[in-house]
This record gives sequence, structure tokens and C-alpha cells, in this order.
Amino acid sequence: MLAALGGLRTTLIAGAGLLVGCATALLVFALWNGWVDNPAVREAARQEERAAWEEAAGKLRDQMAAERRAAQARIDQVENTYLEERQRDAILISNLETAIATMEAEDAETDDTGAAVCRPAIPRGLGLQLDAIGR
Repeated sequence: MLAALGGLRTTLIAGAGLLVGCATALLVFALWNGWVDNPAVREAARQEERAAWEEAAGKLRDQMAAERRAAQARIDQVENTYLEERQRDAILISNLETAIATMEAEDAETDDTGAAVCRPAIPRGLGLQLDAIGR
């Protein structure tokens, strides 16, 4: 009978230990869930990170837009310079064509004499026009 009471006592101690172990595990889990893995804290942290990320992305978009506007301004400046040079070249070429036409007209007037004429290879006016264009 004492042996049976000893076995019952051991079983009760083992059951109490199991019960205390389960209670301790439940307490640890509740504390962990409430303090460390709290869904409200996690959501607040998620919202804070989202706001920081959106602010950084907005700053980056603003910086990229400013760089894009600066690059476009440089492109517009280069384009305007190119177009101005083209207009200047068109005027210089027009002046050159006028000088060539004048030279050919003078040659046509002087060729009727039949005498040999010693003229410069490029008349002064034509040479100046070619210099302006950049020969």
C-alpha cells in the first residue's frame, strides 16, 4: 500500500510539474506577445517606416525633377546657340553667293575686250566672305 501511495505521490508531483510548466510557458508566451511581438507596436512601426520611406522617395523625385529641368535648360541653350549659328552661317553664305555673283558679273563685263586679264585668283571681296565663313 505504501508502494501504491508512493506511485500516486510521484504521479501527482509529475502532474503538478507539468501543470506549472504549462502555466509558465503560457505566461512567457503572453508576455512575449504583449511586449515584444505586439501587433499594435508592429503596425505603428510599419506606419512610421512607410512615412519615412515616402518622404525619402518624395525628396528623391524632387531632386530628379530639378536635375531634369537643369538638363533641359542646358539642352535648350545648346539648341538656341546652334540655331543662331545656323542663321549666321546662312547670312554669310548668302553674302558669299552675292560676292560670287558680283565677281562673275564683273568677269562677264571685262571678257568682251579679248585681251588677257591678270586678276587675282580670288578677288578681295570673295576672300573676305570666305574668311568670315571659315575656309
